[in-house]
Amino acid sequence: ADLVIDGRGELEAFGVSGSAAQSVLRTPITLPSPGRLVLSPAGLRDSGLSPGGTATVRGDRGDVTVTVVEGRDGQPALLDHTDMAASASSPVIDAYWIRLSEGNSDEQSLAATDQVTELARELAPGSEVQGMIAMRGAIDSVLDTMLMVVAGLLSVAVLIALIGVGNTMALSVLERRRESGLLRALGLTRKGVRAMLIWEALLVAGVASGMGVVFGLIFGTAGTASVFGYDDVVLSGIPWVQLFTIVLIGGVCGVIAALLPARRAGAISPVSAMAG
Repeated sequence: ADLVIDGRGELEAFGVSGSAAQSVLRTPITLPSPGRLVLSPAGLRDSGLSPGGTATVRGDRGDVTVTVVEGRDGQPALLDHTDMAASASSPVIDAYWIRLSEGNSDEQSLAATDQVTELARELAPGSEVQGMIAMRGAIDSVLDTMLMVVAGLLSVAVLIALIGVGNTMALSVLERRRESGLLRALGLTRKGVRAMLIWEALLVAGVASGMGVVFGLIFGTAGTASVFGYDDVVLSGIPWVQLFTIVLIGGVCGVIAALLPARRAGAISPVSAMAG
C-alpha cells in the first residue's frame, strides 16, 4: 500500500494479519494491530516520522489514518490487513509467508520446498520462492558431521579418563598398602576398605566432571558471544538436565574404574600389608 506522510512524501508498506503472521515467523518482529503502522528505526529516520506520529493510507475506497509505532531493526513497514482492505477494494497480494512444521528431515524439507515451488509456478507464473530451507539443510548436515566427530573424540577422552582413574586408584592402593593394613588391624572391614576407595574415586570423578562442565559453559558462552554477539546469547537455552546427567555419568564411570583396585585393596590381609 502507498502511504502519504503528512504531505512530505510517500512510503510503501505491506499489509499482514498479525495473528496469522505470528504463527509462521521465526525471526521476532513487531507486528501491527488495527490502526497502527510499524516502521523500523531506519524507516523512521528515512521518513522523518517519530513514534506516535500519523500517516495516511491512500486507496480507491478512501484514506485511512494510522498511528506510527517503532518496530525492530531490519523489518519492513507493516500495516494491519484490515486497514489496507478499508482503503483498497482489490489489494495486491505480493507474497505468502510459509513455515514448515518442525521435526522434518532434510529430505522432507527439500521435497516440501519443491512442491511449494511447483504450486507457485502453476498459480502465479513468474513467481519466486525464497527461503533458508536449502541452506539450513546444508548447515544441519555439516553440524551433524561435526557433532559425530566431537562425539567420537569425547568417547576416546572418556576412555582415557577411565584408564587414568583406574591407574591412579591402583597406584594409590600400592602406596597406601600399610595404611590399609593398619585400618584393617584397627577393625575396618574389607567392605569398608573397598567403600573408602570407591567414595574417593567418586569424589575425584565427580569434581572433575563438574569442573569440566563449568569451564565448558564459560568458554562456550564466551565463544558464542564472540561470534554472534552478547545480545544473541540465550542462557535460558542451556540444557541443565543434560549437564547434570553428564556429571552423574562421570561419577559412575569413576566408580566403575575403581572397582578392581578397591577389590584388590580389600583382599590384602592386614599382616602382609603392614609387613610391606
